[in-house]
Amino acid sequence: MGCMQDKKSHFISVSDFISADFITVKTDDSLIHTIKKILQMDLNSAIVMESNSAENIPVGIITLKDILRTIIDNNYRALTSILDNILARDVMSKPLIYAFLDQPIWDTLDLMYSKKVSILPVIDNHDKIQGVIRMNSILKNLSEF
Repeated sequence: MGCMQDKKSHFISVSDFISADFITVKTDDSLIHTIKKILQMDLNSAIVMESNSAENIPVGIITLKDILRTIIDNNYRALTSILDNILARDVMSKPLIYAFLDQPIWDTLDLMYSKKVSILPVIDNHDKIQGVIRMNSILKNLSEF
């Protein structure tokens, strides 16, 4: 029990677990473009950025679960045509849930658990994306601390 308290009292932040392994798409990108990009990079999500802004600020996230739900909801009709005409903003999870670089890892775990998400974009104090943090990465690496 003392061991767990020692680990928990040691300040561990999101920056200890951040991954630069992510892709972005724009809100006006088609879903087929998004799927191709996700598959090409062997990931299971894409961070959605505002199309009409020069700022690099994330506004949503699209996961494979979001994509599959969209396909199923459309009953597989003219799949290619449907996916080519669906925009990223139509599928992204919103509002965007995110973590800050200096946020304690325990708070981040609580957030991910309460919101039932396994990946979060990580932003700095200027709302600029710095990477992503994944639940499995946190759990896998906590034993090292």
